[in-house]
Amino acid sequence: MKKKLRIIRSCNGWEAVFFSYDNGELFSEPVVCWALVSERPYVENGEDEERYIEGQVLIDKGTDIGGVNDLPDNIGFLGYLNTALPEEEIKERMAYFRDQAKQLMEIRRSGHLPVDRI
Repeated sequence: MKKKLRIIRSCNGWEAVFFSYDNGELFSEPVVCWALVSERPYVENGEDEERYIEGQVLIDKGTDIGGVNDLPDNIGFLGYLNTALPEEEIKERMAYFRDQAKQLMEIRRSGHLPVDRI
């Protein structure tokens, strides 16, 4: 069970980059805030709680805010991009994201990983 422990204000310029498994198209959404998330908040047997920071974006056509990993199965999350970077670095990062999207689409098509694991 995933639980948001703390919400942190986002600085301007951060975007989450996604792609469509249907057509490979890349798109981005502004990160509206960051969340400290616990994947296992109620651990009782002495195991470590799993925490991480996750960007929160507008989902469901802007009607809700959710984590970058809370999207439909046909949308893949690639990473974050700071739009304040020099234009050349942004182009390099987007080329990297395009390559990652192609690889993930090939893995899904090959059937090596279940849809919910990619």
